Amino acid sequence: MASRGDLPSSITQRRAPDFSSSATETDLGLRSGGWHTETSPVDAAPTTTERTERQSSFLETLRPVASLGDGNHTPQNVALTSFALGGVAGLGLAWSLYIFGTAVTSILGSSVPPAGTGSMFSLGPALRLLGPVFVALPLYHFLEYIVTALYNPAAVEYDSFMFSPDPDGRFSLALLASLVEFLVEVYLFPSMKLHWWTWALGLLCLVVGQTCRTLAMTTAKRSFNHYVASVREPGHVLVTSGIYRLARHPSYLGFYLWAVGLQIYLGNPICTLAYVGVLGMFFQSRIAYEEQALIRFFGADYVRYQQTTAALVPYIY
Repeated sequence: MASRGDLPSSITQRRAPDFSSSATETDLGLRSGGWHTETSPVDAAPTTTERTERQSSFLETLRPVASLGDGNHTPQNVALTSFALGGVAGLGLAWSLYIFGTAVTSILGSSVPPAGTGSMFSLGPALRLLGPVFVALPLYHFLEYIVTALYNPAAVEYDSFMFSPDPDGRFSLALLASLVEFLVEVYLFPSMKLHWWTWALGLLCLVVGQTCRTLAMTTAKRSFNHYVASVREPGHVLVTSGIYRLARHPSYLGFYLWAVGLQIYLGNPICTLAYVGVLGMFFQSRIAYEEQALIRFFGADYVRYQQTTAALVPYIY
């Protein structure tokens, strides 16, 4: 048996590592990421204050730099409003497609509940009428904005959605009144809402009215404005072509037909009469004021146009 001294030189002896207190990480074969030593102590658990500061810092990174829903004409507000209008219109369209197709059959094949009886939501045939309403309303507001943005971009603003066309909120109150009348009459006199001819006439007025108003805006382009101008702006020209050959104020005619048609469609006799009277008087005074300004702007040209083209708005010929 060979002694230690007889071992070949190719076989080296390893000295046992020194585990004394003076040993270093190099002596122990340790590197960063290995065992924790005195030179890499374990981090202490964060305090409550530190956790709060970290959470606040994280939330701060999520805080937007621009405001949303403040009514200003910003891209984010336009996007949010358009998304909301599209959502309402989509629900209204789905509602219409799902139940309006069977409305006539259901109404003709079922008896009308006695006045003042039953749950409001059990009076299905009449409530089905609301589906197209939730399409017509957001479509009107969306078209007011997008047509202005496309054909008269210099005049577009957030108010171009026309949610509040008057400072007193009369437009919103009128819509609220029509909804209240509809729901009350659905509950008390459901048979009032079940006449197919009111649906047909109302829908016809809605479609024709919206078409007239949109065509008026697209035809006039930069000469159209939601507000009556007291000073002639550069680029403002007298438009007598297209739909303006048929009516002097097709946008007013369109809104009149649209608003009254909505009440006819809902079968609201009170609001129908109120809309006819109030809108007629409103447009009578507005058109008289606007045409005075147009005569100042265009002189004899507008007078000739006024004499040869009807207004086709009630009380104005």
